[in-house]
Amino acid sequence: MTAKGGAEGAEARKAHLVAGFGDIGFAALDEDARSVQATCHQIAMGRDPKGAAKGANELFAADPGLAGEFGPGPRVLEVEVEAPADPVEAGLAADARGEDAPEKEGPVDPWLAHRARLSELVEPNRIRIVLLRTQFGANLGASARALHNFGLSRLVLAALGNVVWNDVNQMAVRSRHLVEGAERVASLEAALDGCAYVVGTTMRSLPGRRSLDPRAAAETLARRSSVEDVALVFGEERIGLTNADLLACHDTSVIPTFGLESLNLAQAVLLYAWELSQWRHPPPAGPASPAATERDYAVIARLFRARLTADGFADPDRPRHGVGDLMQTLKRARLTPREARLWQAALSAGAARDS
Repeated sequence: MTAKGGAEGAEARKAHLVAGFGDIGFAALDEDARSVQATCHQIAMGRDPKGAAKGANELFAADPGLAGEFGPGPRVLEVEVEAPADPVEAGLAADARGEDAPEKEGPVDPWLAHRARLSELVEPNRIRIVLLRTQFGANLGASARALHNFGLSRLVLAALGNVVWNDVNQMAVRSRHLVEGAERVASLEAALDGCAYVVGTTMRSLPGRRSLDPRAAAETLARRSSVEDVALVFGEERIGLTNADLLACHDTSVIPTFGLESLNLAQAVLLYAWELSQWRHPPPAGPASPAATERDYAVIARLFRARLTADGFADPDRPRHGVGDLMQTLKRARLTPREARLWQAALSAGAARDS
């Protein structure tokens, strides 16, 4: 490994430490060696071992005495570290040529990728929405509308009460066809005939029974619908599903609440229908938008500090007026690499005029 000396070496060390630290930033770098070693050790244990090891390599080269303090920390890699090009100069040159500097695509979100894969397997016609002993026509109509909103159509009405059909029609806006085409059966047993997996909704946690939140229930139903008929069961408005009803279900599902425990029937149907729709129509699982790196922010911070000092601003390193506080507003905005270059160029142009 080649050690760098002077200011260039310091910048190279900082750059590679930042690369290893991700979004931790310069705070750890400007503290004593023990905080640096602790951060390196933390990152090496799980976050970015290669980047942290490179940073440790540079520290070791600059101060061999640190090596003995790291203990079982990051493994030293045999790599040559070169100081990166100044991003401000590179950005200004690219802008002068009317070009955008190349930006790497971000990593694919694994959660979205999982949902995208599962969406190809979901069979909505195999997902039965069972309303058991529904008593109020407004709830039936609103539930049908919720299913229509989110692309579900297999509605089963079991032991339907004496609903007022005018109320049904009033609430089932452009969704009457779901009610009219619903399967009507006399019992829960008949509604579940042929189903290999059933989830019963309830506001109670039952001892010895697995309870899923709505998202987990929707994922399980969606996944199993690829090979077999499944059902999601809602009980009547006043008492929900009885213990006997729940015995016919493989799992139960509870909507977490933080006040009143019970939800209106149509509200509950709407929530589960939306969750199921997320597995049928997930957002694209493409690369995440490119984001400015921690080194980009570090350059902006350096230029900010110089600008504020030149303008006579109160000590920019004081907690109340610190550059770190100002930088947090930019980090919350998640700048793109191009936006970061524009900030760097603007601050650099101001410094050039003053010189």
